[in-house]
Amino acid sequence: MSGTHSVPSSILRAGNSTLYYYRAPNLLPSIGDILNDHNVNESVMHPIARAACVICFLYLCRIAEVLSLCASDVIAPDRCLCRGSKRGHSYIVYLPDLSSQLKKEGLVGSSTLLFPISYSQCYRSLVRAGVRYCRSGFSNSSRSHIARYSVRHLAGQGVPPETLTDLLHHKSKKSILYYLNERKLTYGKNS
Repeated sequence: MSGTHSVPSSILRAGNSTLYYYRAPNLLPSIGDILNDHNVNESVMHPIARAACVICFLYLCRIAEVLSLCASDVIAPDRCLCRGSKRGHSYIVYLPDLSSQLKKEGLVGSSTLLFPISYSQCYRSLVRAGVRYCRSGFSNSSRSHIARYSVRHLAGQGVPPETLTDLLHHKSKKSILYYLNERKLTYGKNS
């Protein structure tokens, strides 16, 4: 008897244990620590989304830049070339234990994604975890770019705009004004 499955295979959704992705060691802080928000419930996040968001928030990256990293982007032990999007500068991120993970899996130099997940899966994980940032004058909450707004706090501490522009990997010095002109800062689950 021959037949087809009536539903798609659940292996890609539930097979987190067999799918390769970068596993951040305990050396890296939690999302709650990075965002200084201990109401973040990371335990409900998809493990790949959590790993990608830790790197995204730690290095003030755009989520698309992190999600496009692959094994062939490793340029030195545990260091990847992250290509800036939206005409931004490329930069190097440090991912502890990456080289040994790739070597163990036999993936050195391959085109295997380090974070094989979509933007919407990351976004939904952040929603479940309670990560949000409300911007004045906007009805939508920012989630994946939340850490990039921390430059406003750095500006208040006297960090020059040129340095803040470099932290965000922007080429234009004027683009930092988008983050500095934000007046209302509201974090958390409820608004």
